Amino acid sequence: VDLGYTTYSVTVVEFMQEHMKVLSTVVEEGLGGRDYDKAVVDFCVEEFKSKCKIDVSDNKKALLKLHVAAEKAKKFLSPEGVTEAPVNVECLAEDMDLNCLLTKEEFEGRTGHLNGRLKAPIAKAMEEAGLQFEQLHEVEIVGGATRVGAVKKEIGAACHLNASELNYGLKTTMNADEAVARGTALQCAMLSSRIKVKPFNMIDRLYYGVKASYDSVVTDSSEK
Repeated sequence: VDLGYTTYSVTVVEFMQEHMKVLSTVVEEGLGGRDYDKAVVDFCVEEFKSKCKIDVSDNKKALLKLHVAAEKAKKFLSPEGVTEAPVNVECLAEDMDLNCLLTKEEFEGRTGHLNGRLKAPIAKAMEEAGLQFEQLHEVEIVGGATRVGAVKKEIGAACHLNASELNYGLKTTMNADEAVARGTALQCAMLSSRIKVKPFNMIDRLYYGVKASYDSVVTDSSEK
């Protein structure tokens, strides 16, 4: 299960000795870490307007600063036991600073609708793969946004895992930020004639169809 900055994807994969087969893959565009950041930015805009009487919702420079601060606050709230995160932005607008606290309760309340979109792609991927959740050996999560506690809880529940286990039963053996890049590097090494790697067969499955088309060209008969 990959929840990156802009896209959410769920892939069911079968592993065997020197062989991997993708059984299904479902992609939800427009759902990612930036949406969680945006929820924090909206909160900060409201706080700044309430305290300083200045609306920065159309101020691009101020919004850029807020997005940076929002991502930091989101990461700050991710570890278990952390209940609030400070948000401090100097000279946000008209030489006024933003200083406020974002509680985990506030953050989860503003991102609850995003968490609600995590379940359907998982169910669809399992349906396309023709499997039951009991047949899954492991559920691995990658992507920076999967560090959010509420996200892990929702994914674990959607996969029918034991909520009392570490990370709600989810596996985090791969580097969440580098998994895709490392997979790409491995694929390049396999295709290269200069690098030797152990043979590994992969059968992929594309979420988007591949379509070829052409336009017919009419030429003058004298040119034939």
